[in-house]
Amino acid sequence: MKKHYTTSLVLLSLISASSVACDMHGSGLNFGIFGNMATMPKQNFHSEYDQTLSLAHIDEKTVEKGTDASVNFTYVAPIRFERINVEFAASDDLVFISDEKVSLMQLRGDFTLQFQAKSKGQHSIIVNISATENGKPHFMRQEILVNAS
Repeated sequence: MKKHYTTSLVLLSLISASSVACDMHGSGLNFGIFGNMATMPKQNFHSEYDQTLSLAHIDEKTVEKGTDASVNFTYVAPIRFERINVEFAASDDLVFISDEKVSLMQLRGDFTLQFQAKSKGQHSIIVNISATENGKPHFMRQEILVNAS
């Protein structure tokens, strides 16, 4: 009785193990007639249109009044984006030390914006991104809060 039970258990585990398929089961890896029915291998997992222009930075920065400060930016742009420009605008009493306009010439990279707060309080940096996506205009707007003490 124990022998039949063990044999049945082993056979059932083998059957269930062989029925587990991976995400790429349509790749013709011996799944018989069912291998070609799956649409997953035909899909592009990282479709170009799933990716968008991204500009990453901190959301808030605390600085000392009258001292130089900086914010680092990292960007990634899919190839369909061209003429990517970043322009910065500041609230009153916030002065830019580095250029207020940056043209992004590569598909990925980083740059730094340097500024100085002339007075205590809360200030903001507005980040305007403009580009063309497949020949059509593309705009993004972001904000960085600056707390000066």
